[in-house]
Amino acid sequence: MAFVHLHNHTEYSMLDGATKIKDMVRRAADLDMPAVAITDHGVMCGIPELCDACDAVEKETGKRVKPIYGCEIYFTEDPEVGTKNKSRLYHMLLLAKNNVGYHNLVHLVSESHVDNFYYKPRTTFDMLQRYSEGVIAASACIAGIIPRYIDARDHEGAREWARKFADLYAPGDFYLELQDHGITTNGGMTQHEMNVELVKIANELGLKTIATNDFHYLTREDARAQDIMLCIGTGSNMDDENRMRFENDEFYMKTEEEMREVMRDFPEACDNTVELAEKCNVELERDSILPRFPLPEGETEESWFRKRVNEGLEKRYGTPVPSEVQERADYEMSVIIQQGFPAYFLIVQEYIEWARSQGIGVGPGRGSAAGAIVAYAMGITDLDPLSNGLLFERFLSPERVEMPDIDVDFEDERRQEVIEHIKDVYGEDHVSGVITFGKLQAKNAIRDAARVLGHPYGVGDRLCKMVGDELGITLDKALATNPDFKKAYDTEPESREVIDAARSIEGNVRGEGVHACATIICRDPMADHVPMKRDT
Repeated sequence: MAFVHLHNHTEYSMLDGATKIKDMVRRAADLDMPAVAITDHGVMCGIPELCDACDAVEKETGKRVKPIYGCEIYFTEDPEVGTKNKSRLYHMLLLAKNNVGYHNLVHLVSESHVDNFYYKPRTTFDMLQRYSEGVIAASACIAGIIPRYIDARDHEGAREWARKFADLYAPGDFYLELQDHGITTNGGMTQHEMNVELVKIANELGLKTIATNDFHYLTREDARAQDIMLCIGTGSNMDDENRMRFENDEFYMKTEEEMREVMRDFPEACDNTVELAEKCNVELERDSILPRFPLPEGETEESWFRKRVNEGLEKRYGTPVPSEVQERADYEMSVIIQQGFPAYFLIVQEYIEWARSQGIGVGPGRGSAAGAIVAYAMGITDLDPLSNGLLFERFLSPERVEMPDIDVDFEDERRQEVIEHIKDVYGEDHVSGVITFGKLQAKNAIRDAARVLGHPYGVGDRLCKMVGDELGITLDKALATNPDFKKAYDTEPESREVIDAARSIEGNVRGEGVHACATIICRDPMADHVPMKRDT
């Protein structure tokens, strides 16, 4: 026997989930679970991290945990929601069955954020239809539309939605989801009673069920940390009577034995999690996808690259080009061509040339790119690597397979003009900013914990001053190295409470933003490869 967790929330379910992805994968390996899913609320931000974590844990333990990529979307019956009007939202679980399904899920999540965002990213039935191929769906928690109809004692309405979803996906790829955390619905049903009704519908329509635990934290002991994160997200205090809260501490990554015990009346629902997991096989693209540089007629990337380099060598060093210069340049060009990066240099050269033509200030170049005579010849840098004794191998070598890094500085006030030019050249849907995630560092964790626990501002502020200003300081390190901080922890119950709460949430994602200047240029529309959202 085996069991797979298929409905799970990580720290990317912002200030709702408190599960660290690598810890989740490591626990799945420790529990001998063959796979684990990621299904954060409305987003797919943690997917690359899940992929890397599965690889890392396999190297550490020798156990392969297969990553399953998904999302818990916000579904609406409203066929035309746009970005303004309100609509009632229901949860629904979507998992990528194959690479086609993964790309469909990416498109769906992008559209829900870009075209249908109003407090939440919203998905319509039409969107589910358009992006159904290669996707496995499930009815989600008690906030799903089918459980909501059951809770309203509308069995026929629930049955009709189950039929519609079953018809939408490939045969056998829509499941009814059973959960039991020991809670009661708004309509007064226990989750066990809800499960009985869901099984009835499954039997009537010939559908299968899966058991999930909808976990938001890793172990039972982490329930308080997740509750603190929830208070941070909702601006509440722990003592607020009417605040949003989970009813108990059952929303954790349970063992197979625990899941089979709570689902003892529905053993097939546990068995079916393994069947579903075996269906899911997605291989993420790992190779760099360089844009297509707009070439003059009759030129290839390699020929135009060589031509631009040789033209630049003559401008920099005169005609004829000194033999040692040409020899160095020929070597560098051969490595760059071998690695498949001529387009990269042409792209960077083009927008630097354009910026200079517009009177936009461009830096002379920094970092290892200054060691490339090719970059100097193309005007990407303004430092002669020969006269400055700079090495090309620090920038790129035949043994190095990752993308070279060319840092370019533009004057702050006009950087956006360069980005708009890049959009004009490559297409607006091929160019994007980069999302960033702010994590709770030591001081922020203390301030948030103190507020959530209802302490005056001065309590957190005093402890933060004790932590000090060392870059990257952690609370555990502060306790080990700062006598005053350690004394406050050991002798002051109020301080101990705040510090312990802060330690439990330290390192979790607290918010998101947009990188100040990083910009992606993609060969295809960005939404073909990664989920997009509008910067609001």
